[in-house]
Amino acid sequence: MSNKTSSAWDEVPNIILKKLNNLCIRNYTIIFSNCTNNGYYPDIWKTAKLIVINKKPDQPTELDNLRPISMLPCISKIYERLIKNNILKFNNKHNIIPEHQFGFREGHSTIHAIQKLTADINWEFNRGNMTGAILVDLQKAFDSVWHHGLLFKLIKNNMDPHLLKLTYNLITNRKFKLTNNDTTNNNKTFTITKGLQQGTVNSPFLFNLYTADVTKSYGINKNTTNALTFADDLILYTSNNNMKTIEKNLQSIYNRIVKLYKDWKLKVNPSKCETILFRNNIREEKHHTQKNWRNFQIKDIINNTVIPHKRQVKYLGIIFDDLLRFNIHVKLQLKKASNAFKTLHNLFYTPHLGSKAKIICYQCLIRPLLTYGCPIWYNMSVSAMEKLRLFERKILRACLNKYRTAESNYKKRINNFKILEMAMLPRIDTFIIYLIRNYIRQAISNKSNSLIFGPYYHNNLYLINALERGKAPPEAFKFLDDNHLIIDDDLKHCLFHIPRNNWNKSLPLSIFNKNYVYCRKLTSYDEELIAKFKYYVKEKKN
Repeated sequence: MSNKTSSAWDEVPNIILKKLNNLCIRNYTIIFSNCTNNGYYPDIWKTAKLIVINKKPDQPTELDNLRPISMLPCISKIYERLIKNNILKFNNKHNIIPEHQFGFREGHSTIHAIQKLTADINWEFNRGNMTGAILVDLQKAFDSVWHHGLLFKLIKNNMDPHLLKLTYNLITNRKFKLTNNDTTNNNKTFTITKGLQQGTVNSPFLFNLYTADVTKSYGINKNTTNALTFADDLILYTSNNNMKTIEKNLQSIYNRIVKLYKDWKLKVNPSKCETILFRNNIREEKHHTQKNWRNFQIKDIINNTVIPHKRQVKYLGIIFDDLLRFNIHVKLQLKKASNAFKTLHNLFYTPHLGSKAKIICYQCLIRPLLTYGCPIWYNMSVSAMEKLRLFERKILRACLNKYRTAESNYKKRINNFKILEMAMLPRIDTFIIYLIRNYIRQAISNKSNSLIFGPYYHNNLYLINALERGKAPPEAFKFLDDNHLIIDDDLKHCLFHIPRNNWNKSLPLSIFNKNYVYCRKLTSYDEELIAKFKYYVKEKKN
C-alpha cells in the first residue's frame, strides 16, 4: 500500500499502519479473523470521507461535471484485500469473468484490449471485410449496480453462503461524509442505497462479476459479432463486406445489449455512445460503400435517437481513425506532450535545478505521453518518428542547457549524438522498442488469458501478406524483430529509418536494408538497453 494514499476521517495513514508494533498487528489479525469467520464487515469502516472535484474548471456548477472522490479508512482496505482473495478464488473456480473482460484483473491492461480490437479489425481487412463498431457508454455504471441483482448472480454461480453473507455485508449500508475545505461536516452523513461505493478495493471486481454475462450473451464472440470490455467500457463490433449487413447486425446486437442492461437496472447513455466504420481506402471499397459510407448509423430505439457517427473515436486512451492508421493519435499525443513542456517551461529552464533532475522530470512527466500505446501504433513513417526524436532532443538541450560549442566560439551547435550521450539516456525510438519488447514478453508469459498470449503464436505467411498490404496486426512486431528487421545484427535501427509516406503502412520485407534515412548510430546507453534481449526467459527452479 502506498504511503501517499490519503487518510479518511480517522486520519490514520498507511505509513502509521506499516509502523505498528507486533501487539497491534496481532490484535488486528484477531479482528480480521473474527470478522471473516462471522461474515461481518464493521459498519464504521463503511463510512467514507467524500470530496468533490470539477472535471472541467469552466463548468463548476454542472452536476454532471462533478467527480466524487471517496476516501475510506486505510485499515478497511487491508481487510478488503483479504476478502478479495476469497472472491478471486471463487471466480477462478467457476470461471465467471470471461477472457474478453480486461479491466481490473491482474496481468491485464488497456493495451491488451486495444491489441485484441486492432488485430481483429486487421484480420477482417485482410479478408476483404469492413468492421463496424459501437462504443457503449453506461450512465453512472458503478452507482447503478442493483445489490439484489448482484447477489442473485453470485448465488446462481454457486458462491459459498458464508462468502455471500460477507459480500452482502460488504456492499450494503455504505455511507459517506461530505467535506469542504479539508474539514468534515460530521452532521452531514448520507447513506448509499444502491450501487458500489467508489474508492473501495472490491467494487471494480464485483462490477466485473455483475456484468460478466454481457460478452457471453446472444452468441457474442462466437460468430461475426464481438465484444470487448474494460470495466464499464464496452465496445461491440461486427465485420462483413457489405455495409448494410454490418448496420443490421450491429443494430440487432446493440438493441439486445441495451435491453439486457435495462433488465439489470443499468442505463446506456446514447448521447455519449459513438459508432465508427473501419474501412479500406474508399477507392478500394464497393460502389455502394463509396456512395453511402457517410450515412452509416445505429439508432437507439428506447430514446428514439441516432447514435453519433465519427471518423475518429477514442477508446481507452487511443485515437482510432476509420482507416486504422493511428497517425492522428501520434500527432495529438505529440501536441499534448508539447503543451506539457510549455506548461513546465519554468521547471526545465530554471538554473536552480540540476540537469539530472530535469531529465528525470522529462522521463516521468512527458515521455509517457509520447509512448503510451506504442505496441499498437509502432508502424509509423520515418518523418513521424523523426518528429518525436526532434522533440526529445529539444527537451534534452533545455535540461542540459547545451546548445552551441565553446570551441567554435558558440557558433556551431552541439551535435545530436553528443546531446544523447551527455543526457545518458537512450533515444526515444530505442525506448519504444524496449517497451514493446517487454510488453510482448509479459504477454507471452501470461497464460491466464489466451487472448493475450495467443496472438504471438502466429502464422508467418499471414503476417507477411498483412505487412505487404499495410494491414499488419500489432503482433507483427515480434515477427519483424525475430527476423532482425527492427534492430539489425549491428545493433542499428531499421524500421524507424525506412523512407515512406505517412499514410503508407505497407512493409514488404524487400523494403528493408535499403536507403535508410536519418542517423542510425546508437549511444552505449541505447545498445545496453536493446542488446541480448530474449522474449522467452526460462523460469528459475527453486
